[in-house]
Amino acid sequence: ITEFTDVHWECNGLLDMRRNPKIPLALLAALNADTVLIIDREQGALWAGEQRSVQISVSHWGATALEGAELRWQIVGHDQPVVHMTQQPLTDIPVILPRTTTALGEIAFSAPHMSTTARLRLVVELWAQGQYIATTDLALAVYPRPTGERPVLHIAGSAELQQRLAALPY
Repeated sequence: ITEFTDVHWECNGLLDMRRNPKIPLALLAALNADTVLIIDREQGALWAGEQRSVQISVSHWGATALEGAELRWQIVGHDQPVVHMTQQPLTDIPVILPRTTTALGEIAFSAPHMSTTARLRLVVELWAQGQYIATTDLALAVYPRPTGERPVLHIAGSAELQQRLAALPY
């Protein structure tokens, strides 16, 4: 960022030329906080009912250790507050020391069963001693499982390519 706003010859500002935010400014505050949650991302597309697990880490540059921490998480609608799934918190987290990046554990979940394609978010929050510390989220696209018979595939190419393509679930 070289300017607060964009100008005719440079577009590196937080705001555009009309002073409208180019990104949600609250996101910048979360990214620059003393404590930031990190999701080790895989692809964000899932079939309905498909199981997935993600590794969660924390970068903690606060002055004091975080003891008694827990991860709370849920799957919610992308733009609406509809909760599709909430799980028990992950509580067996070690003490998070200052100025460290620590792996907190793995969250495993199944994509909700959907009849239509849906944009969802996995929202993860870090709490310590009853206080909210940090949050992050991961965008998910959930697709209904195909029904009916699979189409007949005519695949040209090597036998290895034919086997790989025939094994795909669509």
